[in-house]
Amino acid sequence: PHKSKEGLLRAIDRYNLADIAVKGKQKFALSRVELDRPGRSYAVDTVRILEEKYPRATFFYIIGIDAINEILSWKKPLELFKLCEFIVATRPGANIRQFKRIMRFPILEKFKNKIHMLEFNNAASSTEIRRRLKKGLPVSDMVPESVLQYIKLYKLYPEGA
Repeated sequence: PHKSKEGLLRAIDRYNLADIAVKGKQKFALSRVELDRPGRSYAVDTVRILEEKYPRATFFYIIGIDAINEILSWKKPLELFKLCEFIVATRPGANIRQFKRIMRFPILEKFKNKIHMLEFNNAASSTEIRRRLKKGLPVSDMVPESVLQYIKLYKLYPEGA
């Protein structure tokens, strides 16, 4: 709901790319919940469904700092904080000050032990990866080779597009 449909890959392609990226990695499982249910997907609804399906699992929502800075505009964000832990990925130059300010809101402060920041020194954003692909620049140090092969095979980000 918060992403523009323009330039967004088909859901099945995003699913396949994620599947390829985690293949063979222990403790990662991919779900088709958002693909198989009709209508808009909201994080809180997805985690609720997963919690019903896997009642003894602990869920971790991996999110970029830019997205968590907007979390209060999401559907039922406080319920989402109750349902899962958050891994907040940051990059150099990220707006950590805004994040810290948001986390001081009284309604969120009680969830601060469920939010874990993970700083990446060299992490490229998906926006940067798409930009490089469209310009024909290398991304082999940013994505697994198997993911890059899928992107090329299905011409997901054609050069010059």
